[in-house]
Amino acid sequence: MYLNATTTPIEPWKGWADTHYDYSRIDLLPAILWRSSSHSKLVAIELSRWANPICALIFFAFFGFAEEAKRNYRVAFWRILRPFGVRPQASGPIEKSASSK
Repeated sequence: MYLNATTTPIEPWKGWADTHYDYSRIDLLPAILWRSSSHSKLVAIELSRWANPICALIFFAFFGFAEEAKRNYRVAFWRILRPFGVRPQASGPIEKSASSK
């Protein structure tokens, strides 16, 4: 964000119509052009490309490995396999150890 704020001027906000003007236009530039620009612009471009996937992985690391999430993954996994006749193995009764009798 710092590089974006310091390398390009900040324009005043004029409304949604101005913000979304020509929004569907996609600039196509050969890599040789944007790679030959200044180092700070190259870093800003690469960071803006990789920021969303990295943030998604960090978010999943925090919430995707929680015990509740893993339990839901297990349920979904067995539901997907159920139509194919695959079922989880039933675990037998837990044996008590001799010391707990």
